[in-house]
Amino acid sequence: MNQIRITELTENTYYTTPVWLDDKYIILSQNIPVTDILIKRLKKWNYAAVYTEGPTDTQTFSDIEAGTSESSTLTLTQNLKEQENIKDVAAFYKEMLDFTEKRFTDFVTKNTLSIKLISDKVKETIEKVKNRKNYILRLADMQAQEKSYIVAHSVKTTILGCAVGAQLKLPPHKLIELGIGALLHEIGMIRLPPQLYMSDKVLTPEEKRAITAHTVLGFKILKSFAFPMPVCLSILEHHEHPDGSGYPRGITDERISPRQKSSACAAPTRPLSPSAPIAPAGRAIRLSLTS
Repeated sequence: MNQIRITELTENTYYTTPVWLDDKYIILSQNIPVTDILIKRLKKWNYAAVYTEGPTDTQTFSDIEAGTSESSTLTLTQNLKEQENIKDVAAFYKEMLDFTEKRFTDFVTKNTLSIKLISDKVKETIEKVKNRKNYILRLADMQAQEKSYIVAHSVKTTILGCAVGAQLKLPPHKLIELGIGALLHEIGMIRLPPQLYMSDKVLTPEEKRAITAHTVLGFKILKSFAFPMPVCLSILEHHEHPDGSGYPRGITDERISPRQKSSACAAPTRPLSPSAPIAPAGRAIRLSLTS
């Protein structure tokens, strides 16, 4: 393949063929613009070059608009459609943030948590993920709309969880349960003082114990609202690890959720505080896939 040095990448330019990070991973589809964020990340990750099977010269929107051939017109149409799709998923992401914030606020202020409302929103998310997967998974580009860490984290985990479940071709009811569990997996954290999980200070042993209790709190909360037991268990066990190093019970793989099949879903998260017992970015959370 042809090499494109990172220093040659220019913001808002396009390549007519996919751009690859290596022989396995595509970082840009054809005619998708190079962004400043992408360039900075490639430099941060110490990549010297990317690759393409086509020409290494770039084009801009003005180049496309200046073309008179049928292919140029088609490319312009594709780019316009691309922008429409990006705007659509960005609007949906904001809608999901607003919805989740409202559910959490109603839970704290009114002690309400509607299974139907949440289930319906998860169903909508599943459809959006299926129809716009290539766009909605660009979560890293949607930071500006975030309102709070827990709200944004819950929404992103739901989107990624639904994408994984759909890829695994889960039955609809299992996929819905997975999505509900992902959206509410930090519900117990809302019962804790924000300074515990948003502070930069080193936590005391007592504060660590308080944070590890959020899984049990979440389990009890969902159970009290009559959520399906597979969902409740996914909340209880989303910090358990197969080797027994997790919490709250420190159980090993064979004891995690009897009669329950689980899948690991990469959660887009960061540590809540320097010493909080919350795994760093890229941790795996367990989401119930049971019937």
